[in-house]
Amino acid sequence: MVLKRLLLGGLLLTGTASAQDVIEEAQRLRTLAARYEHARGVRQDYQEAYRLYSQAALLGDSLAAYSLGWMYFNGRGLSREPHYAVGWFKRAAKAGDVYAAGREDAPVVAHAY
Repeated sequence: MVLKRLLLGGLLLTGTASAQDVIEEAQRLRTLAARYEHARGVRQDYQEAYRLYSQAALLGDSLAAYSLGWMYFNGRGLSREPHYAVGWFKRAAKAGDVYAAGREDAPVVAHAY
């Protein structure tokens, strides 16, 4: 997996990878992350889900960014961190997730102390 990411990164830098390659890799990472988060065919592992969602989100996948926000918002395998949740929701909204745009401020309000 690390080698594949390095190769993809190298291909992007040299201009031999297409935008479609990046989109497909991000989708693959997000799909695998969801399997770990929800124990679909694999042992549930929130840390692995977090790692994979993070990689996908950094490649621009809005659903992965939203999923990270959701994990922080709900304390799903992570401590509840409203400000981190807002950051990921904003990133998801910026990447085009319409639903995330409506949640950008919700975690802070819902968890006001």
